[in-house]
Amino acid sequence: MPFDEKSLSEAYGIGGVLGRDELFDGHYHRSWKVTTETGAYALKQMRPPVARVETKLAMAWAMADRGLPVPRPRRAAHGRYVWIDGDSEHYLVEWAEGEHRRAGTLTLSQAESYGAAMAGLHREMDAGFLDAGSLGRYRRSPIAVEDALAQLDRFAGVIDAKDVADDFDALAREVIGRKRELLHRFASHRPVAPARREEGLLHGDFLSQNLLWQGDRVAAVIDWDRLQYGPVSHEVARTCTVDFGMNSPGDRLDLDSVTAFVRGYHSVRPLDPEDLAFAVAHEWWEGLTHFWMLVFHFDRAKYDCDLFFAPEARFCDWWCENLEAVQEAFADGIA
Repeated sequence: MPFDEKSLSEAYGIGGVLGRDELFDGHYHRSWKVTTETGAYALKQMRPPVARVETKLAMAWAMADRGLPVPRPRRAAHGRYVWIDGDSEHYLVEWAEGEHRRAGTLTLSQAESYGAAMAGLHREMDAGFLDAGSLGRYRRSPIAVEDALAQLDRFAGVIDAKDVADDFDALAREVIGRKRELLHRFASHRPVAPARREEGLLHGDFLSQNLLWQGDRVAAVIDWDRLQYGPVSHEVARTCTVDFGMNSPGDRLDLDSVTAFVRGYHSVRPLDPEDLAFAVAHEWWEGLTHFWMLVFHFDRAKYDCDLFFAPEARFCDWWCENLEAVQEAFADGIA
């Protein structure tokens, strides 16, 4: 049993548990719909624990109190939001009605509404009613070519040292060779940040699996435990990259959907062209130089993301061959 129902009921004062349904068996965390005598809730398990989660949930509570489409977290009996059960941390929020939609199924009009929804939240979070100083900041700079090449050499050494190579090792060796070629080819393309970047509060994981739709509007944004402070254009670029690229069929970006999303965002909260162009270039460079799946597989012996490795490599190849077209798609959204 992933959590003790009686302990959960006592911790949050929600009455007896009448039913539980697992919502998503994620690669990092798990969550359930919990129906109780006092209503329905969503319970999220965090393993490993999330940094500063109490502060983030307090901010989510403030957003809900302001009327934003954010499910309200519930405080436990001891006054904190997080409940510890064994070696796992959990938090509980009020149940939000709506349906999940994969970004690849959205019409262009819905993609535009998606961008407008993000912009509306960013604009409200700019209002200054939250203390951003207590949050973590997004500080990742573009990785140097020599550092990325050294990482590839290290992983190649790990594979070479194995007595017996498996299918993933063979695939990794091939991808490592291709990434080396691309890094040498694009060594002069490392992005340079503009002198000024517009920063604000970010959801931190603003993706289609964390949105609930009712009709053609976004009714709720969930999972606020990655709330952070950083460049606003970064969240725009990342959402488009993941939802209209990595999470869509074909291992390529849906450029029309990207333009629609950015257009919707820009109509509500204008974006700076230079800042956005850097954020897009940074996302591309991350895919070329940041090898988190190899870290998970070889350094941490975590294999549940292996299935994404080949599609991610193909997506990176496609982007390298379409740099100008991708930048134009984003720029067209703010033209």
